[in-house]
Amino acid sequence: MAKLLDKFRGSLVGALAGDCLGSFFEGVSSIPIPIEHVKDIISKKIEQVEPGSITYSDDTAMTRAICKSLIEKQGFDDEHMAYEFSKEFFKEPNRGYGERVREVFVKLKDKVEDFRQPAREQFDGTGSYGNGAAMRISPIALYSKDSASLIEYARRSAEITHVHINGVNGAIIQAQAVFNALVIEPPNLDKNQYIDDLAEVAEILKTKISFPYELQLKEMKTLLSLPMEEITSQKVKETFGNGIRAEQAVPAAIFAFLFKGTDSVKECIHFAISLGGDTDTIASMAGAISGAYLGLQAIPESWKEKCEASKEAIDFADKVFELREKEAVKSK
Repeated sequence: MAKLLDKFRGSLVGALAGDCLGSFFEGVSSIPIPIEHVKDIISKKIEQVEPGSITYSDDTAMTRAICKSLIEKQGFDDEHMAYEFSKEFFKEPNRGYGERVREVFVKLKDKVEDFRQPAREQFDGTGSYGNGAAMRISPIALYSKDSASLIEYARRSAEITHVHINGVNGAIIQAQAVFNALVIEPPNLDKNQYIDDLAEVAEILKTKISFPYELQLKEMKTLLSLPMEEITSQKVKETFGNGIRAEQAVPAAIFAFLFKGTDSVKECIHFAISLGGDTDTIASMAGAISGAYLGLQAIPESWKEKCEASKEAIDFADKVFELREKEAVKSK
């Protein structure tokens, strides 16, 4: 029980740390960043700043909104969650939100008849395929009792803002990646089996018009079989991408976990940031998975001290844990 709680805390704080530290490099480079430069910048920032002063972005703001909704409603309620997103946005609109998701929140502020409609209207009716649903999904993974409920909750949560199938499936696969890491005790993770399990979910989700996440996942085995010195940030970026599309950011984050995050949350986040591109989101998602696997104790104390709202992330994790335990008792 205590170990699982530590993993809940690790996932939310890992996501927070990746977001906060990745934000230093957001928009700096569309190409990979030398990892020693990443480590040097983060180390200097950590030394220089006051406790709690490394601020989080929209990634964490929306993650917090999911936590608040789950806790307030004592369960999953996507309509309540939609308005919690809008409320969180209007409370602090300068957290780095994209313009298109702002449009959704503006419409939701007026309590529209169908809370799903604003997202459906975007991009000429195709909806967003960005990584915005995946970046915030870790609380859904923590709350879900099994893969079936996870797929349902992650899909419905994603569709509040991202209805394109690639954005939705990316959120589901990211949630499954966190969920699977949560239930495996270190050091017992079999990387090939972990990939196969995620690919099986991707196969279930696949349609004729969806991005082939299952092929990206299988490509991870090929990369991981290479000598370590040949697995560079550039090669990973060329294989998966590093942009805001869910089909780039989600595989990149999962690979960062498998390459560096099974032993160290710190090295996982460093590597995720070194991919360049959408650094805060990829690092946040990678940190959520690595933290779910290794737990809170694996996250550097200085990171927890200097990142904004770390204690609140732990409190959210505790309350979501309590909620899932209650749900487990009810289902017996």
